[in-house]
Amino acid sequence: MRCNKRKIGRLFLLLVTVLICHPVFSQYEGQKGPFTYTQLDPYTFSPANSLLIPDPGIAPLKYKTRSGIFKLWLNLGEDYILGKCDFDLTLDFEITVRSSSTALASITDQLTINTAAPEQVFVYDFTDLDFPNLPGTNGVTEFELTNISIASESYDNSGVVGCTDPHVQDHVQSLLEFSMSYEIDFGIDVRNTGGTALKPVITTLSNTTVDKRNQTFEWDDQGSYVTFPNYEFQLLRLHNVSASTAADEDQITPDLDWLKALSIETQSSVPAFEMTIAEGTGFYVWRVRGIGTYYDGGISDKRN
Repeated sequence: MRCNKRKIGRLFLLLVTVLICHPVFSQYEGQKGPFTYTQLDPYTFSPANSLLIPDPGIAPLKYKTRSGIFKLWLNLGEDYILGKCDFDLTLDFEITVRSSSTALASITDQLTINTAAPEQVFVYDFTDLDFPNLPGTNGVTEFELTNISIASESYDNSGVVGCTDPHVQDHVQSLLEFSMSYEIDFGIDVRNTGGTALKPVITTLSNTTVDKRNQTFEWDDQGSYVTFPNYEFQLLRLHNVSASTAADEDQITPDLDWLKALSIETQSSVPAFEMTIAEGTGFYVWRVRGIGTYYDGGISDKRN
């Protein structure tokens, strides 16, 4: 391979496009609330009280749910201020898990907070319910709060110094918070559902002469509408190996050995990487590929 460069710059960067042959891993989160005491008792039913899981926008890539967790939170805010004052409050709830208009599961339970435990969390694992279905098709798309009520509450502070029942009741009812949230971990294959691997397109510093050491390398995913959460970036300085171009400052005949390249995981979903090129004036080539965890074992699995 013979490389040419113009005399106007110090660093010459060539384009190398590489198929992304690694699946990747992505996390999605959502929350609804907090609801206050007045919203819970009396409770007004409304579609706005559903926690929706939007389509993550991964299609047309193949992907799967690695884990899915739904949580209900009942507490008195971030800072607990009631000390040893006694109170007890129980909240009954019913959640319908849906895929579009189809009910997949119904959850009926309760949360109780008191002086000893002023915060409670209900955890529901919907991994098996969702896998291997895809959100937006047959997977979980909604957690509907179909029923909720304060089943009981008590404030007995007759023997507690510095605490009066009306004072404690006012605080509990004014500070009470109820929230819903979900966390989903997706394993994303860079291949589409037909098994075809997509490849990134380098959008900057291709066959370009530059005169600064600090450069931003950018790429996109060729219309796949997906930003992969992690990439491996490689930069390789080229050296002349042919006597025919040894005396020419504008071109070289290099030996392309990627084992000698600088390799960096960006640890970012941003399709760009900024770095300072420290090896000095010369010819350079760069490439980028995705790294992920669609298959168990992560990077140790050669399919990843």
